[in-house]
Amino acid sequence: MIFPIIPSPDFYSDISSKQEGFAGAHIRAVCASLGCGISKPEPDDDKIDFTISSKVRGTVLTKPKIDIQSKCKLASTHLLDNVTEFSYQVDKSLYDNHRDTQVSIPRLLVITLVPRECRDWINYAHESTRLSFCSYWLSLKGMAALPDEQESKVLRIPRANVFSAAFIHRSMQRISDGHEPFRIED
Repeated sequence: MIFPIIPSPDFYSDISSKQEGFAGAHIRAVCASLGCGISKPEPDDDKIDFTISSKVRGTVLTKPKIDIQSKCKLASTHLLDNVTEFSYQVDKSLYDNHRDTQVSIPRLLVITLVPRECRDWINYAHESTRLSFCSYWLSLKGMAALPDEQESKVLRIPRANVFSAAFIHRSMQRISDGHEPFRIED
């Protein structure tokens, strides 16, 4: 069976609303595949879009959580060719909030890359539903303060930092065992 092409969705909502919804759906799909809980803090006045919770029991703690700030970036397919990182600019408020070393729940910035055309974001078949492209994570914890006059920061996001179920599981286990949660595994 051939699935119909999605009609132009321009009249549904603006692009930033679509990006927000799609990035959230991607994060929720990753968490659902692992069986993690996910909630939205209300009000969103602390630069946190989602809190992921787990029932992992470690040697030090149980039921760890991770706070997520979700962003979405339109990307060309050539951006994904032969690059080990991509850039993303954040405002000073988000940067300062996420570099804080005193928060009790670890924080991540999760950037979901999507094709420039909305109709290419999701592809259907009987065997699978494919979301394009991928989400990546970055921890800003402990990064240097910006000068007073600097209003934003361009971050370099390693493509090795894939936001996946395996990454979430390892991070939750590390939190429960009393370790720094976010690192790239060899």
